[in-house]
Amino acid sequence: MAKSDLSVTYLNDLILAKSISLTGANGEQAVKQFSAICSNTTSGYLVVEQSKQIALSQWLASHYTEVAFTPVSIVAIVGYEISKQGDIKARFIRALKNYQPIHLLSSSNEHSLIAILPQACTAETVNNVHYDITKIAIPTGVLVASL
Repeated sequence: MAKSDLSVTYLNDLILAKSISLTGANGEQAVKQFSAICSNTTSGYLVVEQSKQIALSQWLASHYTEVAFTPVSIVAIVGYEISKQGDIKARFIRALKNYQPIHLLSSSNEHSLIAILPQACTAETVNNVHYDITKIAIPTGVLVASL
C-alpha cells in the first residue's frame, strides 16, 4: 500500500456504552437504531454520539440491565482492506501506545482500523499517528566479516 492510499481521521464527543443488553440480536438492533459509530456485539459495547446517550439509556433501561457510559473519541486509519495488512496494523498499535486505547477493532468492510481513546483526539494526535504509520523505515545493513 502506498502512503497516499492511507488516511487518518477522528471523531470526538462520543460515548462508549457497555451492557449485557448490547450483545447478540439486541446489540445488532441497538447498532442500527442508534447509528453506532463502531461496536462489538460479542463483547457488548457500542460507540455513539453523545447526543444519543439519553435515548440509548432509556432503551437500555427497558431491558432492565446495567449500563456503563464512558466519554471517548475515536481515531481511525482508512484505506483499501487496511485491516488485512499486518504491518500497518502493527504500526497503528505502536503509534497509539501513548494514548492508551480502550479497544481496537476493524470495520466490517475491513477498510479501516479504529481505536477507541479515553480522551479527546486532537490534531496533534492525528498528525503523530499519521507520521508514525507512514514514516519510511530506513533499512540498516549489517556486515559481518571474519578472518
